[in-house]
Amino acid sequence: MSLIIKMDAIKTEEHLRKSIPYIMNEKKTGGLCFSNSGITSEQILDTFFLTKQIHPTLGTRQGYHFKFSFSKDETIEAEQALIFIKDWVE
Repeated sequence: MSLIIKMDAIKTEEHLRKSIPYIMNEKKTGGLCFSNSGITSEQILDTFFLTKQIHPTLGTRQGYHFKFSFSKDETIEAEQALIFIKDWVE
């Protein structure tokens, strides 16, 4: 499997508030989303901000956005990609 992983830092709360709904956009995901922080964008944001209150960090980083790109030469079903990403996250 050929794979490129790109990581972007999310540096402000405003960027985070816009990023979560963008990342979970059903038109892009086909409804295949996974989160251990909640089901809706609002729940995930609440979890992020609660975690930041409990475990404050230095600097401006609010989170990361990982982008996975599979080779166009390979046939990867969406369900297979989601399984791979769940394993990678764990």
